[in-house]
Order: sequence, then C-alpha cells, then structure tokens
Amino acid sequence: MIVFAVVLMLVYYVVVANSITAWDYKIQKISEKLLSLNEEGSSLMAQRAHLEDTGLLDSFAKSSNMVEAKNVVYLFENKNVALRP
Repeated sequence: MIVFAVVLMLVYYVVVANSITAWDYKIQKISEKLLSLNEEGSSLMAQRAHLEDTGLLDSFAKSSNMVEAKNVVYLFENKNVALRP
C-alpha cells in the first residue's frame, strides 16, 4: 500500500512539474514574441514619423518639379476626379 502511494505521488509530481515547465516555456516564447513586436512597432513608428515629415515631403515635391494645384474644378463634387487642373 505504501509503495502504491509513493508511486502515485511520484506520478503526480512528474505531471505537475511537466505542466509547470510547459507553462514557463509558453510564457518565455510569448515574452520573446512581445519583445520582438515592440521592437518592430518602434521601428514602424520611426518610419511613420519620417514619412509624415512635411519638410521631407516639400523637398521631394520641389526636387520632382511638382507644383501645387489651385482652383481645380471637379467633375463630381464628392469625388476626387479632376475635370481640369
């Protein structure tokens, strides 16, 4: 009877220890993924700030010989379809 109780406790210990180890592994993987996503998010925010820089857009437009469109007549009022520049 005592041997059966010891074997039962040993099996319970192995199952619980394995469960704890599995959860720790999952938490570690999720933490690594979160760190990776945070780094990627920071990189994307820096790219967004760079792309939204109006000075950069102005210099690109000037270097590409673009001009500002003024007094544009639209074919449809609610659409962005220009009839003539």
